[in-house]
Amino acid sequence: MTIKLGISGVCKAFDDACVGTRVVSTQRDFVKCAIADALASFNMPANGQSFIPLMGGICEAVYSGDDTRDGLTAKSIVVKEWRGELMMFARRRALPATFVAAIVYTREAYFTDPEVDEAERERLGDATHVLVALLGSRGPKPTLSSMRFVRNLAGGNVSFAPGQRSYEDLVTMAKEIVAYETSWITVADA
Repeated sequence: MTIKLGISGVCKAFDDACVGTRVVSTQRDFVKCAIADALASFNMPANGQSFIPLMGGICEAVYSGDDTRDGLTAKSIVVKEWRGELMMFARRRALPATFVAAIVYTREAYFTDPEVDEAERERLGDATHVLVALLGSRGPKPTLSSMRFVRNLAGGNVSFAPGQRSYEDLVTMAKEIVAYETSWITVADA
């Protein structure tokens, strides 16, 4: 199967200024190729939603999307509009990631997501897979944000639909999010 990787409209890692993980501008083609190469040998789960750790020098090509909360002050914070809401982020310090992973969906899984509209389907054309997010971190594996977790519970992601996850799994996930957000914060370009 030939892989044609599309980039989700919500994935902003390849933009010159963004919230979260950002690919170094001179390394964008390298990162896209690395994702496609990793995907070619990846065994996609039945639900079509994958978390693919990336290797091979990719960390030097990616600025971390998070930073420690240690030493933050009001001057360290920038307010940005993100996914339709005003939110606070730490100012990016352009530090390389120590861990990078790609969230990739099959075309079918992405197109059935409740938040994907017809315009997005048309924009992606004949993509076989869609990069939903690129996660570059300096800390532990990033969790969903508490905002995204709540949005998913409210119907924003089919993998959170009733019967897909146990109550215990959701509580565990919520505790992991609280622990992560206590020590780490998402960054943004000013």
